[in-house]
Amino acid sequence: MTGPPGSSSFEPTNTLLLYCPFDRQVTRHGRRGPNQELVCLECGRRADGLEAVSAKDERQVPAAATGVPAGGNAPRRRRRALSRRPHTSWPTIAVAAIAVAVAVLAVVNVGGNVLAPSPRTTPVAPAEVEYLVIANTGGEGAYLRTTPNLDDRLRPWSDGVRLRVIGPDTSASGIQWKQVEDPEGNRGWIPAEYTRPE
Repeated sequence: MTGPPGSSSFEPTNTLLLYCPFDRQVTRHGRRGPNQELVCLECGRRADGLEAVSAKDERQVPAAATGVPAGGNAPRRRRRALSRRPHTSWPTIAVAAIAVAVAVLAVVNVGGNVLAPSPRTTPVAPAEVEYLVIANTGGEGAYLRTTPNLDDRLRPWSDGVRLRVIGPDTSASGIQWKQVEDPEGNRGWIPAEYTRPE
């Protein structure tokens, strides 16, 4: 229905199909009033800042009003977004990649330590301590010597004194020697013939 310009029932004949953000759909729009403001003909609200939409395209296309009549073939202008994508430099990417790799390795290491079976330690039997007793001296006792040599006397001990074996036997000057430690902690050698097992 149309009427004279300026009347409340005036229906513009040159309408546009625009997306109305209030109705949330594509509706007819036209210019009304003395200022020729663009108005949605469905809801009656101002609709400045919208772009014309063809009858086949019902998507919202936010842009400035173009004044293209419905069904027109005029090219549509789109407003380009002026926002810039953040620029990421390669050193930042490299640092991030290294951090991720270190975190992954740490997780794998911790997980491997948690899931790996604990090594079983086999108890080692304490070494048997061997003791000797000074004997076979005819009551005279025997000397502990610093080396397996009869002249290197360190200290005399009487029969029955307990000696601890601390090393392997050796042979020198035709005598078999025992490497022992006396009750005072002195270490040396004594002829095997002057000892017997405890």
